[in-house]
Amino acid sequence: MTVNTSYEKKGSLMLHCESPSRRQVGRKRRWAEDMSARFPEGTFARIAAVVREDEDRTDFVRAAVEAELERREAAAQGPSPDARSSGGNPDASGPSR
Repeated sequence: MTVNTSYEKKGSLMLHCESPSRRQVGRKRRWAEDMSARFPEGTFARIAAVVREDEDRTDFVRAAVEAELERREAAAQGPSPDARSSGGNPDASGPSR
């Protein structure tokens, strides 16, 4: 009985057919890091209630994470010169309550 091994030959030939330039094809990955997260019940409903027409839930979560990172990074830098002049109270320049 003869066994068809032509697929093996093609497979080995395909390994050596790569372009010498090794140029990337396609677009650069915009979202290179991936993460799964669990949220308390009702979180998605709350997000759906405030998400804008031009964004989806994933866009909302990305924006929220970015805003929180910026806030925490700024806090780690220390108070701004404006906050120091008001005694560190961020409400000092705002309306009185």
